[in-house]
Amino acid sequence: MRKLFLLLLLFLFRENRLYGCRNCMAKIVALCILVAGNYIASGQCSILVNGGEISGDQTVCYGSKIALISKSPPTFNSYDDSYSWTYKWQCRENNSELWESYDGNVSPPILITSRSFMKTTQIRRQVTDNKGCVLYSNVITITVNPVPTVNTIDNITVCSNGPVNAILFGTTVSSPEVLYSWEADGNWSVVGLPSKTGTGNIEAFTAKSNTGTTAVSTTITVTPKIEDCSGPSKKFTITVNPVPTVNAIDDVTACSGGPVNAITFGTTINSPEVLYSWEADDNWSVVGLPSKTGTGDIVAFTANSNIGTAAVSTEITVTPKIEDCSGPSKKFTITVNPVPTVNAIDNVTACSNGSVNAVSFGTTINSPEVL
Repeated sequence: MRKLFLLLLLFLFRENRLYGCRNCMAKIVALCILVAGNYIASGQCSILVNGGEISGDQTVCYGSKIALISKSPPTFNSYDDSYSWTYKWQCRENNSELWESYDGNVSPPILITSRSFMKTTQIRRQVTDNKGCVLYSNVITITVNPVPTVNTIDNITVCSNGPVNAILFGTTVSSPEVLYSWEADGNWSVVGLPSKTGTGNIEAFTAKSNTGTTAVSTTITVTPKIEDCSGPSKKFTITVNPVPTVNAIDDVTACSGGPVNAITFGTTINSPEVLYSWEADDNWSVVGLPSKTGTGDIVAFTANSNIGTAAVSTEITVTPKIEDCSGPSKKFTITVNPVPTVNAIDNVTACSNGSVNAVSFGTTINSPEVL
């Protein structure tokens, strides 16, 4: 306060000498307010120097708790037993203007250390002494990584020894980057997968040959990660179909205008289901086949009448398929014989106890043989 009075005296002396004492009271009051304010402000934080330091930034998974925050105490000039201070811990989310305060001591309160962090958060410590001085520690940022995801992966089915395109994993998370680790079950080598485990996308490869009677497959589990944060896994399968086959089909021969029984195709493949497509040559209508092409078994039908002198036939090619995988074809024929005939035979007259020449029968049919 002594300095304040000295300043006032110097001011009054200067004003009186230069201008006379015009508006002295107003100027004295203003100067008092200024000097007093500076005095109070300078005295407020004359003991408390800084608010101390708290440990550095952290990155946590969505919904996780933070690690222990280390801290150092505030720094003071010398003080006596009457000097005291209190702490508050403050948080704000996503650089908001609003800081949320929690009463505490030198360590963060349980309301901070036990909370599940859902958003990126800034934390600082506020120190207030009993003289009204308020200082803050440094601000640390708790970066919260989102839950990493991996998009649903379609199951893959390929033919024996067929190509498998590269398998690309995707996510709905825009940032930060999502990494993927994957692991196949024990059948990984059966389908031709280059390895049992891996990271990132699966490169294109060639499936192994499946000469068995059933499909083989492996299940792959894909887990998304952002740094040390893992998300829910997704599964998909790679299936290699066997080579589809069709059993040998016996040739069919029918009489002119006669019935032709249903022709059923078979296979040695147990699973998955084998489908059959068939196609006849251009004689299909001559024998009475209902159509030139078809799928599945051939239903029973009635052969056309063959009044010619030779048998007529059509050749049918049957191809087995499992989904988009075709196997080796088999062929068979349907033949319709002509109506067999015998030529007119002359009557034979012989003497008593005379010889009778051989009687030969003939036909207009060229083939097959008439008996």
